[in-house]
Amino acid sequence: MITLAATNTIQGIAGTASAITYTVCGLELVGNVETYKVLAQGQLAGTAGVLYTVPSSTTTFIKRMEFANVTASPVTGIILFINGTGSANQIRPSLTIPAYGMLTFDGSGWQVYDSNGNVFTSAASGPTGPTGPTGAPSTVAGPTGSTGPTGITGPTGPTGADSTVVGPTGPTGPTGPTGADSTVVGPSGPTGSTGPTGPTGSTGPTGPTGTDSTVAGPMGPTGPTGTGAASVTGTFANGNLTTGKLTINHNKGLSAPYPIIVVIFDNGNKQIIPDEVLGATNSVEIDLTSYGTLTSVWAYAYIA
Repeated sequence: MITLAATNTIQGIAGTASAITYTVCGLELVGNVETYKVLAQGQLAGTAGVLYTVPSSTTTFIKRMEFANVTASPVTGIILFINGTGSANQIRPSLTIPAYGMLTFDGSGWQVYDSNGNVFTSAASGPTGPTGPTGAPSTVAGPTGSTGPTGITGPTGPTGADSTVVGPTGPTGPTGPTGADSTVVGPSGPTGSTGPTGPTGSTGPTGPTGTDSTVAGPMGPTGPTGTGAASVTGTFANGNLTTGKLTINHNKGLSAPYPIIVVIFDNGNKQIIPDEVLGATNSVEIDLTSYGTLTSVWAYAYIA
């Protein structure tokens, strides 16, 4: 495993551009949150280039890297670097991947494979010799290897759901002793609201009748002289309306504000109230728009 700090880089180069496809896998640690992911994929260029850059505030652990030769010819000059491209930054010296072979890095270290998936060696292998006799078991235990470093702490698990079961009620404790009477008078409580009014009392007896007054009261004002006009009646239907309004021509030659009394009855013998009555010198306009389409015959009466 390779550990990289924030802004660190992995860089690489191949002798033949676009012949080696790389895949870098691992995990990014931000605070206590681990994210396992494919960190980078692409193809090595003929000049050194960046494969992966660690994000800010992040620690990256490289778990595995694979470099596949996708051509039918060996590719030489494959070099990998960390944080630069100088000799001091190399993590692998220049090596060769055979045709359709692969270079891997994981917990077992670095391995080169041929196109059949066999670990690659530069010389051809001879025939396998016969298996030798099994040696006697060793009676000496080998030394214990050193303890590996402690792994990073995993993320905290989710909080469990609240229990929906109410625990049993505990027993009632004994009653404490009665305290001594207080000698301090507490503050007065707020004044209560006024109670409802009581019922009206019975009517008292009638008082004695007073003596007749000898003084006459003042005379009221003289009422207006009547016009002596007679009422006029008529009937109408929906066809007599213009945009919901009935116009009656009375030819009375009225003056503003054109006083006239109008009464309307519907076909159910009910007096109704018009939306508006608009007077004029020789006519009156009655607005019945809110009553919609009239049914059957209606009636009117007016005095002007």
